[in-house]
Amino acid sequence: LWMLSTGTAIGPFLSMLQQSEIWQKYQYINLVHGVRYNNDLSYQELINELLKQYPEQLNYIPVVSREKPLQGLNGRITKAIANKTLFEHVKLSPTANNAQFMICGNPQMVKDTTELLIGQNFKRNRRREPGQITVEQYW
Repeated sequence: LWMLSTGTAIGPFLSMLQQSEIWQKYQYINLVHGVRYNNDLSYQELINELLKQYPEQLNYIPVVSREKPLQGLNGRITKAIANKTLFEHVKLSPTANNAQFMICGNPQMVKDTTELLIGQNFKRNRRREPGQITVEQYW
């Protein structure tokens, strides 16, 4: 599972990660948080607790765009997907058979990321036709 968020849109994902069912359903959960500055990385106490609880399952990948990241990647989520550095960072290769993407945050990031993933042969989830991409417009 790839949870891609920007800013405070990480909140709904963190709420989901506090439910036991999600940990039983997915082998690996990749929590990606795009922010401008390292200081914008919110909920660190909760994220660190989840990392302690699920060290083999949870990957936390901050993506910081306007300064050198203290951890994670530099730039934007879209760039990290386009050049594959996001996937290389966690040593996973998502395919339509093994990955689900949930996207929540800035409307432009949601749109651009969805288009990128569709260009990589992933499909949006639809009621009549399941896919690998679920989006939430956060504002």
